[in-house]
Amino acid sequence: MSKESLIAKYNQHKGEMVLLGYRVYQLIGLVDAYDDYYWVLQDGRKLKYSTCVGSFAPLKNKLDDKDYNELIRIAKLNWFSCENSIGDIGALEYQIEMENSIHDEKLADFCWNLN
Repeated sequence: MSKESLIAKYNQHKGEMVLLGYRVYQLIGLVDAYDDYYWVLQDGRKLKYSTCVGSFAPLKNKLDDKDYNELIRIAKLNWFSCENSIGDIGALEYQIEMENSIHDEKLADFCWNLN
């Protein structure tokens, strides 16, 4: 995929819950590392890079709204990136810390809002 098509796909699904392998993540970013483009995902505790050679399965509009909203509700209760999380640092501090840990070129603004 071209850089432009990756950015378009990111903009279509940013902030959404996605399936990668057998795990659920939130798609929060897209970066250009020197050797490849990577989706940036988070699970509420840490970031994960996944090469754009592979893809993810968006869950929004694939699951029933009730089930998708339950994923969002649980994430808001447990993920450090959410205001209602039970973590010991605030959501904004977590988001800043995670973004500052990335040294690759961001191809689009990060989206921490669960959609």
